[in-house]
Amino acid sequence: MHRYKKLILFFLSVLLFPTSDSFGQERVIEKENWLTVTDLAPTIEVESWFKGHQFEGFKKDKVYVVECWATWCGPCIRAFPHLTDLQKKYKDKVLFLGIGVWEDNDKEETNEMRLERIGRFVQEQGDNMGYTVGLERNKSMAKNWLAPAAQNGIPCAFIVDRSSKVAWIGHPMSMDKPLEEIVNGSWDYEKAKKEHEKVLKEAKEDKKMRSEFKIAKETGNWSNYLSMMDTYIDKNKDDVRQAQSLRMQKFMTCIMEVKNKTKAYQCAAIFASKGWNNSSDLNMISWTIADELDKEMQDLDFALWVGKRACELTNYKDSMIIDTLARVYWEQGVHRKAIDWQQKALDMAEESSKASYKKTLDLYLGEFAIKNSGS
Repeated sequence: MHRYKKLILFFLSVLLFPTSDSFGQERVIEKENWLTVTDLAPTIEVESWFKGHQFEGFKKDKVYVVECWATWCGPCIRAFPHLTDLQKKYKDKVLFLGIGVWEDNDKEETNEMRLERIGRFVQEQGDNMGYTVGLERNKSMAKNWLAPAAQNGIPCAFIVDRSSKVAWIGHPMSMDKPLEEIVNGSWDYEKAKKEHEKVLKEAKEDKKMRSEFKIAKETGNWSNYLSMMDTYIDKNKDDVRQAQSLRMQKFMTCIMEVKNKTKAYQCAAIFASKGWNNSSDLNMISWTIADELDKEMQDLDFALWVGKRACELTNYKDSMIIDTLARVYWEQGVHRKAIDWQQKALDMAEESSKASYKKTLDLYLGEFAIKNSGS
């Protein structure tokens, strides 16, 4: 499978409607028992500790930072040095706990293999992770901390105060001031709670909307479903990536569920216009059309149009995007061009991708030879 195809499948898997057991840096919240500021901190259930101080539960008169991370999460990795600096700054006053979450995506990986992989990752980080590090047991952090606090993304940090109560919830790169005030006793709990209550209110509204989406899907009321999607897209219009994710799902819904090609490509046109200067967006929809859709739902002229734009944005120097262009030409039946562009993709590819591109090129060459054997 091409590396970009994996990204497309990942992208589609974390879309918001309907809910599934999605994976990624963001996950769907489904929770009734909410967790907010001034609540007692839940227990921490750990499968294994990889480094740092022994932790046997929250103790009075000590402040803790509980940070959720994952090996595959780029923003998490970038936050490691900052957490390390804060641990050095506060020394024995604050104990930092980095708890790995959402590491169970590979169903073929045994628990022993998972622990070995994550342990190796932590070891490779070296001094970047200069604090206590472990791995959650049975999705316990996701179930008892992240979801109840309406936190659907990582990295995410919780500051637990000297009374073993949650004092702050947010991104670890934003916790310097809250941590300082919690440690020195000047933290405004009432203000912090009001701010987090807004997050919970939005999560509850979001859950209600998801329920309405589910009902619309189950009853086949696609007109209502798409109308609600438009409302949700408008609500998230200031979040560029979220809005594009929703537009992409609307396109796929029109293709796979509504089976309305005209409406689908109206959605695709909006997606492309909003991402006209984003080569990844354009490449994604071009590849999806050319490689993921049935023939009757393909608009290869559209795929070629956005695929060429993606190539222009990257000066025809991105092997994944060139690979997509080749696939579009192949699907159009312009086989010689497809072979030429696939060769270009292979020539410029990184070593880790060459085998995949070579396999595709060989496939094109083989099928081309068969098609032309009688001419």
